[in-house]
Amino acid sequence: MSVNRQNFTLLLAILGTLTVGSVTAQNFAAYTLNPVPIIVNLDATSPAIILQSPNFGIANYENLSNYTLTIRSGSVPLVLVFSFRHFNLEYEQSCLYDALYLREDAFCGTWAAGREFPYLFLPQREFTIRFKTDESVRRPGFQILVDPEPADNVYDDYNGDYPNYLFSN
Repeated sequence: MSVNRQNFTLLLAILGTLTVGSVTAQNFAAYTLNPVPIIVNLDATSPAIILQSPNFGIANYENLSNYTLTIRSGSVPLVLVFSFRHFNLEYEQSCLYDALYLREDAFCGTWAAGREFPYLFLPQREFTIRFKTDESVRRPGFQILVDPEPADNVYDDYNGDYPNYLFSN
């Protein structure tokens, strides 16, 4: 069996431990976005996952990419905390050229490591992550830790109170 550098890096990531800020993930799975759509099922007991752009850590991402990863939730609400470990995409004010979409929110340019974005993720839903690039500028890409946390301390069935979280429907 032949193992290339990218697969070896992925294997090490799957077996390893990662610390981002105060978040430590053990036995996490790493997903490199690619042309084949990926579906990941997460619930309150799932370990954190790592998302990364194609060629991350090896070379710049490719032009003319359009990749998706879909996260499916279980029967309880979650908070998906997206922690940016590395983020460097082509910048354009409206993110028209290269962008990472967390649901409808587009991210492009350079973001500081450690930046976190929590999304409330309701039960039995899908959360789509899309990475698209245009035909010109290429950059190093991104690596993001996604930590699913139980939302029982923020979710209130009775009054619909969702403090300090971005919504995902």
